[in-house]
Amino acid sequence: MATAQDAIDAVAAVGNRIDLMEAGHTNITTQLATITQQLANLIGVSPPPPGPGPGIPAPQPSTRRRLDPSTMEKLHGDASTSLLRSWRNRWDDYAALNQMTSYPAAEQMAALRMCLDPSMQQVVKIVFGILPTTVTTPDAVLDLIGNYVRGKRNAKHRDRRTPVIAVEILDGNGLSARSFANVTPDPGAEVSVGGLDFLSAIGLSESDLSSSSFDLVMADKSAPLLSIGQRDVRIRYGEQAATITVVICPEIHGVLLSWLDCIALRILHSDYPLPRLPASVQTVTTPASRSNDVTSDFLETLNIPSSPSAEQKAEIKAAVANHFSDVFDQSTGLRCMSGPEMVIQLQEDAIPYYVNGARPIPFADRPEVKQLLDDYVEQGLIVPLGESCYVIVPFFLRPLDVMRRSRAEAGKQRAGRRAVWFRLSL
Repeated sequence: MATAQDAIDAVAAVGNRIDLMEAGHTNITTQLATITQQLANLIGVSPPPPGPGPGIPAPQPSTRRRLDPSTMEKLHGDASTSLLRSWRNRWDDYAALNQMTSYPAAEQMAALRMCLDPSMQQVVKIVFGILPTTVTTPDAVLDLIGNYVRGKRNAKHRDRRTPVIAVEILDGNGLSARSFANVTPDPGAEVSVGGLDFLSAIGLSESDLSSSSFDLVMADKSAPLLSIGQRDVRIRYGEQAATITVVICPEIHGVLLSWLDCIALRILHSDYPLPRLPASVQTVTTPASRSNDVTSDFLETLNIPSSPSAEQKAEIKAAVANHFSDVFDQSTGLRCMSGPEMVIQLQEDAIPYYVNGARPIPFADRPEVKQLLDDYVEQGLIVPLGESCYVIVPFFLRPLDVMRRSRAEAGKQRAGRRAVWFRLSL
C-alpha cells in the first residue's frame, strides 16, 4: 500500500522533470537567438527584438476600430437652422455609439471634415480660420457653424420687418395688469405659442400650467417644438379684448399669435383667408323730368344708323356741333368755361420746368404749320415770342392774361405750377 512518502517522492520526481523541461526550453531559446543573430549578420539586417521570457504570453495586436463616417449624411453649406439641428442630433448619436471621445483629437476632426460638403468645409476654413492642423474639437466647430447659420438667417429676414405688437394682460376684473411687447401675429399658425419669457412676464411658472393637447407644435417653419403645457390668458390689443390659449414652448421667445386669435383681436378680418371685398357704395339719384333733359331729347330725335356712310357721318357731326355750339363754336375765339373755380393739386416738392429747345419741322410741312400757328395767334391760343418762335398758352390761363404778359415773362414759369412750354422752330 502506497504511503505518504511515496507520494512526496512522486511529486519531487515530477518537479524535477518540469525543471529539466524548462531548462531545455531555455537552452533552445538561447540557441534560436544565437542562430537568428548569425543569420542577421550574414544577411546584413538588424536582428528582431528579443521575445518575451519563459511563461510570458506574447502581446496581442491592438483591435481598436477606426471611425467610419460614411453612414453620416453630409452637412451642406446652405443648411437651414432646422436641418442643422436635425443633423447635429444624428452626429451626437454617431459620436456616442463610436465612443469618439476616446479617439485622438486629430481623428475626431478628420471624421467631422468627412461629414461636411466642400462648401461647408470652405466656411470652416475661411470664415472660422480652422485649418486641418488646428487643435480643436468637433463640438466647438459645430457650435460655430450653428452661430453662422443662425446669423445668416437673421440677416436674411432682417429687412422683412416682421410686425411686432404689444398687448395688455388683463386680470380677472378685466383691468390691465401688465403689458407684453414681444408679440408677433402669425397668420399661418393654428395655435398660439409662447416662450418662458412670456410665462415669467405674466407672473406664472411651469407648475401653473395645465396639460397641453399639443405635445409637439410647429412654429416659424422650424422643427417640431416640445410643449410643456398651456395657459388661458385674456389680453387686449387696442380696443379689442379676447381670451386666448397659449402653448408654452421653452425653445422660442415671445408669443406667436395664431390666425384664429388674430381674428378674435381684429388684426385679421373675419373672412380670412378669403380676400376682403371693398365696401359697396350705393348712389341714389333722382331722375330728372324728360322735359328738362335736353341731351336725351336731342339723342332720341337724332337718327344714327348702324353703318353710316360718309355723308351721314358729316350730317351727324354738323348736327352735334350745332346743338352744342357753346362747346364747338370757336368763331369768336377761345371762351372761358363757366363753372366753379378750377383747382389744380400739385405736389409740395414739385419743381417747375419747361422745355427749352426748338422743335424742328420739315420744310414741306412748314407752310401748313405756319398758317395753323397764325390762326392760333388770332384766336389767342398762343403768343409769339420772337421771329419764327411761338409758345403754347397753358390751359389754365385766360387769353386776355396771355396778351398782357410781356415776351420776357412768357418764357418763365409761374411759381408752383408745372405747366410745360413748347417752342416750335419754323
